[in-house]
Amino acid sequence: LYMTNTTANVDAFLVGGGGGGASGAGGGGGGGYTNTQTNITLENRTLYTITVGAGGAKGTSDGNGANGKATVAFGYTATGG
Repeated sequence: LYMTNTTANVDAFLVGGGGGGASGAGGGGGGGYTNTQTNITLENRTLYTITVGAGGAKGTSDGNGANGKATVAFGYTATGG
């Protein structure tokens, strides 16, 4: 995200990637954590990197799935499930 010629205040709702489900007769993966931030000031002529956390891979050979990845934006993080 790149802000041009303006400063703005925004609210952000971040959601981490969900965990992968277990293989075989195992259960589903856990949901990602959330993080709500309000009134974030975005500055003029500033580049903001936003990373959306991917979901975790499914388990193999009756094993557990992998954790989801974190979502990061504006200096805040929502951890994966």
